[in-house]
Order: sequence, then structure tokens, then C-alpha cells
Amino acid sequence: KAAFSCGLPLIRRQDDCIRCGLAGQYGELMTETAICSLCTVSVEKRIRAEQAWQQQKAFQDSLFRFQDWLGAAEATATSANSSQVSYANSKKELQRFEVLQKQVLEKLTPLEGLNRQYRQLVRTGGIGLHLRSLVQEINQRWDDLQRRAAAICKRLKYFVGQREEFESERETIRVRLTELDLRLTDVEHFSGGTSLEKMIQLQAFQQDVQVNAECVDHLLVRGECLIQKSQPEDAEVLEEELQDLSCFCQEVFRRVSRFRRRLVSMRLVFENEWLSDQESDLDSDCFIEASLDSETSSPLPSR
Repeated sequence: KAAFSCGLPLIRRQDDCIRCGLAGQYGELMTETAICSLCTVSVEKRIRAEQAWQQQKAFQDSLFRFQDWLGAAEATATSANSSQVSYANSKKELQRFEVLQKQVLEKLTPLEGLNRQYRQLVRTGGIGLHLRSLVQEINQRWDDLQRRAAAICKRLKYFVGQREEFESERETIRVRLTELDLRLTDVEHFSGGTSLEKMIQLQAFQQDVQVNAECVDHLLVRGECLIQKSQPEDAEVLEEELQDLSCFCQEVFRRVSRFRRRLVSMRLVFENEWLSDQESDLDSDCFIEASLDSETSSPLPSR
């Protein structure tokens, strides 16, 4: 019993030792797991931070490149010369600003891409106050540039369009007058027909003359308005063109008038000759009748 009673505490102490050993080993395993978990979390945070930094860096680079282009485009818009400028320079300025307006519209897609990136960074909290204000400023500057380029193009197109419409109308009238001059030459010198037939054709010419005269008067009024709005070199060119067209128009109209007077004279001469022939025929008839009457009234000779 003594041995048994003495052995029992020994067994209990041995079990305690075993349990203490197991507990120590388990505690070491728990500590290593916790450390691994902390390391994993730390690595993931580091990766996410690195990714966020790269995204912000890429966004910032794109934003600065867009800002550089915007500054150059604004400088071009500021140097615009759309008032008190000659017609030739206006055409060059219009071409330049049409290119600028096209570039501004093409930059709308990259700007929308920057705005999408900006919203993503805002949701993740990966953007500073400075970049936020810069994004808002760039959007406002693009809107202002787009409106300014459109306004300049509209003003230049109106000025250039007025001059081009004037030149087109002037050329159209000149072509009509040239055609009228050629038709008059053909009727006057090359075509056959009597004076009456030519007079009928001349009446059609006079209708064309009336229409072209009204067009020329309208063009002269329009040209005077353009001269008042144009630069001195353009005004001089417009005056020369109007003077040249007016002289050509008067020359064609004088030709028509001379041809009409000649036809009228020829007709009067023809009518006078015809009347003279008629009178001669009447005189001849009267003489013949008188001769016949005298012969019938004379006595017959006696046998």
C-alpha cells in the first residue's frame, strides 16, 4: 500500500509534466501562426499601398501632360487675330483655329478618362487636396478653351463667308454678262434671219439686261458695305473689282442698245423703201389708167 500510495503522486506529477510539455508546444504553434498572419497582412498592405502609389503616380503624370497641352492651346487661343484683319490673313487664321478646335474636341476623350481615374482614386482615398483642386481647374480651363475656340471660329467664318459669297456672286454675274455678250455677237454678226426676227431675239436680251442690272445694283450695295468693314488693302481690291464689273456691264448694255437702234433704223429704212415702192406702184398704176382712159376717149380716125 505504501508503495502504491507513494506511486500515485509520482504518476500525477508525470502527467502534469506531460500536460505542461504539450501546452508549451501548442503555445509555440499559436505564436508562429499569429506572426505569419501578421506578416501576410503586412505584405498585403504593402502591396496595396504600392499599387495605390503607382496608380496615383500614373494619374499625376497623365494630368500634368494634359496640363502642358492645355497651356500651349490656351496660348494659341490668346494669340488669335480675328478682328481688324485682312481677308487673306482671316483665311489663314480660320484654318489655324479649325485645327485647334478639332484638337480640343479630340482631347475630350482623354479628359473623361482622367475624370474616371480621379473618381476611382477618390473612392480609395488615394488622392490629395492639391490634385483634387488641379483636376477641377483643368476641367474648367478646357471648357473655357472650347468656348473661346468656337467663338473665334464662328467670327472668322462669318467674315470669310461674307467675302466668299460676294466673290461667288460677282463671278456669277460676270459669267452671265459674258454669255449675253456672246449671244449678242452671234445674233448681230453670224446668225441669219430678218430684222423682225432679230428684234424678237433682242427683246429677250433686254429682259436679261434688266435682270442682270438688278443683280449688279444689289452687288454694288453689298460691295460698299464690305468696303466699309474691310481693311484698306481689301477695300482697294473690292473697289477695283466693282469698277471692273460695272464697266463690263455698261459695255454689254451699250452694245444691246446700239444693236436695237440699228435694227430700228433698218426697219424704218425698210418700211420707207416699202412705202416708196408702194407709192411708185400706185403712180405707175395711175399713169397706166390715165393712158388707157385717154386712148379710149380719143375719136377714131375717119375713113
